[in-house]
Amino acid sequence: MTQDSNKNELNQILYGPPGTGKTYNTINVALGILGFGKIDSKDSNNSNENIESSSKDSKNIESSSKDSKNIESSSNVSNKNIESNSQDSNKRVQDSKDNLDYDKIKQKVSELNLHVENQKNRTYAKALFDYYKSQGQIEFVTFHQSFSYEEFVEGIKPSFDNDNTESKQDSNDIKYEIKDGIFKQICTKALENYKDSKKSKEILDKEEYVKNLLRLYAENINEKLSKGEEIKFVGFDSIMRITNITFDSNGYLKSIIFTSPNGVKQSLSKTILLKYYNDVKNGNIKTFQDIPPAYKSQSSYHGNAMYYFDILKQVCDFEKENATLMNKFKTHITNDLKPYILIIDEIN
Repeated sequence: MTQDSNKNELNQILYGPPGTGKTYNTINVALGILGFGKIDSKDSNNSNENIESSSKDSKNIESSSKDSKNIESSSNVSNKNIESNSQDSNKRVQDSKDNLDYDKIKQKVSELNLHVENQKNRTYAKALFDYYKSQGQIEFVTFHQSFSYEEFVEGIKPSFDNDNTESKQDSNDIKYEIKDGIFKQICTKALENYKDSKKSKEILDKEEYVKNLLRLYAENINEKLSKGEEIKFVGFDSIMRITNITFDSNGYLKSIIFTSPNGVKQSLSKTILLKYYNDVKNGNIKTFQDIPPAYKSQSSYHGNAMYYFDILKQVCDFEKENATLMNKFKTHITNDLKPYILIIDEIN
């Protein structure tokens, strides 16, 4: 296994014969990018020399095979040389210097209170790798033969109003939504982190508070829906009914799906709710007409402004009724710029 990369290059390729540690070493490379590695320029030079030497050996094997008069003998020699070269490659992986800073890794594992089964360095490294993977900073995908563009970037997938499996099988009410693939998901996370890094900690704290408020409000609505209760709010000339709540991978509110009296379904996104909640709460937005359109429009207000405004007023009431509970979420978060890593395995 050889590594065609320099320190923290944006794109790194680990290549070599099967069984030489490519997938195994992705953990080391990822943790190195996250700041848990020790860099030794001499090792990098030695690695390049090994690659060049290996390439020369391969040419010598090819030349030996062509020049030999005894084909059977040449074949035996060639096979032995290839086998020896493969063993040398494996040995280089096993004997290569591990550039991870395990003191730093163990300290971080301790700070995060992560469980480790034993005291081996590799166990600590794997625990920390899994932690960052669970936090969305590392994604791992295998490019198998059936892996498609829709799974990697984005694609249209069926969606059901009810998450119940039996309802899905029996329901004819199916709609199709554009779903982000793994590559677009991690790009979106990286972009959001970059934008957050430009914000003050005060603004981030307020946003995090509202995210948790919307999450608790959505969980409360979801619980009522599961009990068969009807949740209604005022539309333009009618009463709208909330039919479903969706959550993102982190458990935060993603969207509120509602139905009009004539059966038309629409959704309210967390983006608009998050953006204008404090303005509604503080009285800066007094009517639905104060909520501007998301894009350039002839209208002076958002097309779903009345729906958003009524839901936001309900969230304000929910916050007042649950003031004691919301005090728990006055936490401080950091606005550090983080690296995001996508590992693609088996590029064939």
